[in-house]
Amino acid sequence: MYSSDRHQGDKDVVGNSPDWDNEDTYTKGGPGGHHEGGQGGNHGGGQGGNHGGGPGGNHGGEQGGNHGGGQGGNHGGEQGGNHGGGQGGNHGGGQGGNHGGGHDGGHEGGQGGGHHGGGHGDDDGDDDWQNHPGQNHGGHPPPHDPIDPAFPTGLLQTTPEELAKIERQAHGSLPDGPLPAVGSLAVDTVDSLRLIAFQEIFEVFYFSTLIDKIQRGAEGFKMEDQGQKAKLLANLKAILAQEELHAINANILLENQGVGRIHPCQYKFPAENLNDAIALASTFTDLVLGALQEVEENLAANDVALIRPVASVIGQEGEQNGYFRFFNDKIPSELPFLTTATREWAWSALNQNFIVPSSCISSDINSIPYESFPKLTVEYKELEQSLKSTDINFSFKIPAGSTLSDYGSQANNLSGLKLVFINQQNTPVVGEIQGVEVEGPTVTFSALFDYKSGTFGNGLTIAVLVPADTITNDPRVVSGATVFGPALIDIN
Repeated sequence: MYSSDRHQGDKDVVGNSPDWDNEDTYTKGGPGGHHEGGQGGNHGGGQGGNHGGGPGGNHGGEQGGNHGGGQGGNHGGEQGGNHGGGQGGNHGGGQGGNHGGGHDGGHEGGQGGGHHGGGHGDDDGDDDWQNHPGQNHGGHPPPHDPIDPAFPTGLLQTTPEELAKIERQAHGSLPDGPLPAVGSLAVDTVDSLRLIAFQEIFEVFYFSTLIDKIQRGAEGFKMEDQGQKAKLLANLKAILAQEELHAINANILLENQGVGRIHPCQYKFPAENLNDAIALASTFTDLVLGALQEVEENLAANDVALIRPVASVIGQEGEQNGYFRFFNDKIPSELPFLTTATREWAWSALNQNFIVPSSCISSDINSIPYESFPKLTVEYKELEQSLKSTDINFSFKIPAGSTLSDYGSQANNLSGLKLVFINQQNTPVVGEIQGVEVEGPTVTFSALFDYKSGTFGNGLTIAVLVPADTITNDPRVVSGATVFGPALIDIN
């Protein structure tokens, strides 16, 4: 994952889990857009200096094109300084002061000429952060965003100065070695890079949203101890910047191979309080760490030059997960051998729990070859409290147009399916399905989670439903046969 072309102008390089159904929804891309505002150089509205309006396409309106508020309305720049430089204070340069420059001055070539912001903005200042048709908003952080350094719009690498800010916040840089030869990476490797880009862009959204909620003191995210708050924010801002660099680097590699970048979607933020948000970050990091094991295995067969940088990312993700666990009073290192996973399970979890349906660019979604399985929900609070063998509850919804008979099962009977647990680097374990109930499309059942400290159940456990005749001695086979899942159980 090397990136020698680090300073290119005008280049977009870019559980019991909390209650998934109670979430805020934000967007990191899509049409149109409004990013809060205020008096004097507002981003998206208010007096003086609208984002995207006015002749010349200045970012921030008015002559000088400053972005944001503050003295002179600059966003991340010096007094009177423009965001991204260029004639007339353009963001990212380009003819006529357009955001991102390029053909017809458009940001990502969106409809409506691509002036950043233009068209209709969501001027109500609420937390929906929904965009409107006309232009690609490009992926700003949520409203009220005071994150430093300025998050590059749509993960834009517009200037060396902007990238340098991210690298300072991340305490390190993008790799500066030579890129792989154009067209040299295996198809499987390119697929992995697309998934990595999708995941990293989501994580940029997640941590920028979390930082925003903490800084604003949103309900459930207020911290009375200002010293602890400052320490947490400093840590999360470093993590955010590191995830930005991961996303930028993955997209550099994709563009270098001539296949195009991955763009932001709209996302859900399910956590309702700080501890749940940190626990959720730990869980999805666990799953990513499992999926990256498969990525490394395939790189060994196809593109060994990428093994080292991907391994460095695995180490970074493990370090930050140790911090998440310590924050919630768990031991920092959860297991001697972390639970394995697959790209299909990681892709499914991302789609099931975080991506707003139909919000991604279709060409991005269509470029991902991994199946997104129907969701399997798990409840295991009693298991967390008892830490002993306990029945836990599962549920799933039969997809529209299907019946249980399509899965070899009858009403109140799941004989055509079996439940499989994957924990650590051990052989998958089959759980006995019991207490099946069917109400409309919803199927509920329970199964014994045979917790044994040291051998089964600590850390991340992945649960999936597969056909009853599936051979279950290999997690990769289980993944390929998955019908519903993954349900994520994360305890210590």
